[in-house]
Amino acid sequence: MLTIQTTENLSGIRLQGDYNDLNSIYDALSHYLDFYQEHAIGYPYHEYEYLLSLNYDIRHAYQGSREHVVVENNAENYCSSIDAMYELGDDFEKVINKVHKDFRHGNLYYEVKILYPLVFHYLASLSRILDDYYELSWFDSEGKEHSPFPPYNELQANHDRAQIQLFTSLLWDNVNDLLGEETALEVFRYYSDQEFGFTSSLYIDALLRHMQVNFDAFSEDKKREYLYLSLMEILDTTDLTESPEEFPACYACYKATLNSFPDSTNQVSASSDAASARIKKEFPTQQSFLRKFNAFTEQKKPLYRNDFEKFLTDLYGEADDDSPTW
Repeated sequence: MLTIQTTENLSGIRLQGDYNDLNSIYDALSHYLDFYQEHAIGYPYHEYEYLLSLNYDIRHAYQGSREHVVVENNAENYCSSIDAMYELGDDFEKVINKVHKDFRHGNLYYEVKILYPLVFHYLASLSRILDDYYELSWFDSEGKEHSPFPPYNELQANHDRAQIQLFTSLLWDNVNDLLGEETALEVFRYYSDQEFGFTSSLYIDALLRHMQVNFDAFSEDKKREYLYLSLMEILDTTDLTESPEEFPACYACYKATLNSFPDSTNQVSASSDAASARIKKEFPTQQSFLRKFNAFTEQKKPLYRNDFEKFLTDLYGEADDDSPTW
């Protein structure tokens, strides 16, 4: 069974499952994303690349090159709990105990950790893809008669979508656990009622850097506020300071949280003056970040990846990408 839990430091999630769990979602993502990317009009390639990086982590998890855990299966209590609910045969306990005796120490699960806000970006991307249902014309196999693989068909697409829907629902469950049911439900209703554009991959990189630099110094409440802002910014590419009337509570919460962030140093203890100065920086909304980035690109042409890395470092500080505090 796939499970998703928030890490102790609220920095990301633990995705766990046995070999078949992770292999199934990997196959579903691989096949359907390739199919969707090939046919969907206007689907940006950088979105596809981000989801491929998710699949890369999932594959390495079930291959055993990430982490593994032993999940207790409660085998010793299984018979008594079942017997309390149903009338069973006299030999039931003997048979079940025989089956479970080799598994009394638990089941082997594989695990991979994924940082927020990448989790939110995956959630938004997969939700958008599932909402954009395929067309039957996409299954035209013309020109594929000589392919070594059979053409992708509707049954396979339906199966893969169901797997992806399960995974996406677990991501929404994680949002519910992280932010509380009332907030998560309003965000879900708002998101489900809107059509969104695509979040800039540059902004995801910036948000990830800003979070890595500042997050450890926040209190737990401030971390949850930060993650709420990150989620809302990724789900909606418009200026969120303009609140639509149909979702006033959602936007009121967003604005109140955003307005509280410049004063966050009043509620956390920074380890140094430099850290304190970084925490004082306003939360990087898409609008504010893109204004700064556009001003930077006007002065720096052509722009290379190293230039962007230096821009992020100058703006938010250095970050240790290899060993985040989970």
